[in-house]
Amino acid sequence: MNCISKTSLNGVNICNLKKRVIQLAFDNYKFTIRLPSGGINSSDKTDNEWDQYIVNSTLNGAISTPGDNNVWNWSRIYSWTSTVNTRGSDYRTVRGSSSVSYSSDSTSNWISVFGGFRPVLLIESLYTPTVKYLFEDNGEVKKYDRYKNCYQFNGIDNSLEVPNSSSLTIDSFTVEAWVKVPSNGVGYLISNDAISISVKPTEVYVILKTPTGGTYESYTFPSIANKWSHIAVSFMNNSFLTVYLNGVKVRTSTNQNKHKSITSTWHIGKYYTGSYFFEGLVADLRIWNYARSESEIVANMKSLLNGTESGLILYYSFMEPTVIDKTSNKNNPTIINATYYQDRDISNSDPHVISEWVTLGLSPATESMFLTDGMDDLSIIDNNALQQLESDTPKLLMYIDDSNKTSASVNLTAVPKGQLIFQEGDIDVSAGVESLSVNATVQNLSTLKIIASVDGGVTWKTFNGATWQTITPDAASVKANGMTPDVVNGLTKEQINDLLQGSNTLRFAYYLEQDQLNDVVNVDDISITASPVATETPTLDSIKIVYDELTIEGRMQDLERINAINMAKLQFKSNALLQSDKYKLHDLVVDTFESISGVDISNTNAVYDAINKEFIYDTSDGAPAVQEVVLQEEDLPVYCKKFMLHTDHDGNIDYEYSLDGGMTWNPITPFTIIDLTGQTGTKLKVKAKLKDSTAKLRGIAFSWA
Repeated sequence: MNCISKTSLNGVNICNLKKRVIQLAFDNYKFTIRLPSGGINSSDKTDNEWDQYIVNSTLNGAISTPGDNNVWNWSRIYSWTSTVNTRGSDYRTVRGSSSVSYSSDSTSNWISVFGGFRPVLLIESLYTPTVKYLFEDNGEVKKYDRYKNCYQFNGIDNSLEVPNSSSLTIDSFTVEAWVKVPSNGVGYLISNDAISISVKPTEVYVILKTPTGGTYESYTFPSIANKWSHIAVSFMNNSFLTVYLNGVKVRTSTNQNKHKSITSTWHIGKYYTGSYFFEGLVADLRIWNYARSESEIVANMKSLLNGTESGLILYYSFMEPTVIDKTSNKNNPTIINATYYQDRDISNSDPHVISEWVTLGLSPATESMFLTDGMDDLSIIDNNALQQLESDTPKLLMYIDDSNKTSASVNLTAVPKGQLIFQEGDIDVSAGVESLSVNATVQNLSTLKIIASVDGGVTWKTFNGATWQTITPDAASVKANGMTPDVVNGLTKEQINDLLQGSNTLRFAYYLEQDQLNDVVNVDDISITASPVATETPTLDSIKIVYDELTIEGRMQDLERINAINMAKLQFKSNALLQSDKYKLHDLVVDTFESISGVDISNTNAVYDAINKEFIYDTSDGAPAVQEVVLQEEDLPVYCKKFMLHTDHDGNIDYEYSLDGGMTWNPITPFTIIDLTGQTGTKLKVKAKLKDSTAKLRGIAFSWA
């Protein structure tokens, strides 16, 4: 067509590349007519439809010569294009006339017998092929399913009816439920003639009717449309009303009056008078006979209950098609048109989601299996799901009903399966082991576990925090009960020796499992610090080295002092033993206070000198004038007739003994045999009484026969 301006064409929406003048749709195809693009100037001859299809194309071999005028009829006629020329916003590119590749421009209102338009016809397929996926695992065809059990209410005529009963007679209460409402969802979640709770995407509306009126409270929040959310309404009689969304308080209304007595049937999914039906999904509905706190709601809102919880008077989990009250009250409902539903439009954070592999039949897969049970979305399959398959080489099967498709591909990114890796050969630990150090990296939820063997891999051990346990060296056992790097790094020398039991060899095995593809889990090395062995006797001449204000000379003096203390205590023990033998006293208890484990600390107020291993007199202000050291109780045999006390002390100290566990005390002189004939009691305690600053107690021993 010629003798028409660009402006006229634009008036009927044929010039703009994005505006379509004719659209016809039938047999899954759409046809669109518009102008082609032509390049913004005479140099732009690459990225436009005129050059691509008219100048340079043979139309997939349909014509022998690109740009053939007998086909395109471009000669002596300029063709409007949809492209704005660089010359100005009112100029459009025109093509053809003198040659097929010629490019020029004209104002939009130009009209000439040499100017016309050559429309492009676009044919677009509207057909969307059906694509379904299944898995083949050990000769069986399976699908992976994730869903949340619930009940569906259509907002028109669906509800549950629960007859009123004595167990549902409440003053204070809490109503909880998981709900999923559409963006235009309305209606009452639960209602009777005293209490009604409406749930919308941005509001919970509560009605509490009283004998003389009622309370009407609105609680608003950001939209929860089309996602599972937890709603809780908590009412304290004559006090407050609080609404919680996903465990977080929305608002509290105070000065709430007591609601009237409930006399009507309870309705779930509509207002009790028969209108305002609820639209949406409901799961895990609970009614309690008291006002629950925020912490109580959060504690178990994502957990299924067993029905025996204190204060729970009605509980519908909606986990099965049949709705029953799981409490002992058995407030079972009558179902009116509401239906059991498995919601598959769920997120990873939604509670009570069931994930499972479902076997559809034996291989090979049939078209019916694909069309009835085929999967649309593979993204729901994570590493844990793949690990549940029995075969190490499962097959992913794909069905597509497009006959023009001869092949297709699916990108599958897999995380390697956990592996148990065994060390080859043993480590020589004949020099002893002081410590172990594992240098490892474990990111996120990935797993690294370690086991050890001291007999060349015949038996394997793991440390459970208290003792070494034998473990089966398979992946499942090591993953469950092997040692983490922190456990290995925390092993003491004594615990390592308990493992070795004199063995000179040690080897390890490692279980490594990646949780996500980008996680890093590895063992760089295990360092073994051997027990120190002296190969030369160190000598010291006249050199003096200062370190942290302590000198070698001072350290040697400390060692000499410690040796002197130890020798003195050893001498005391020897003397006590000789004295006992001399007087034919056969049993001996010695405490030289290397520690205070033998002292009754609760009844001792003298000061313990941990350096010199002795008790001394406390000279601080407020200290008692007489200070005591009391030993732990000792059981004497009933035949005991003689008793002697041995002491190692300086200064002013008196001693006493008791045969009734410290109820009554008797004085005693050290190194003197006491005749116990006629005295009763076998609960022996000994007390030292330090009387002034000269007193120092280094040891007590006593013997009897």
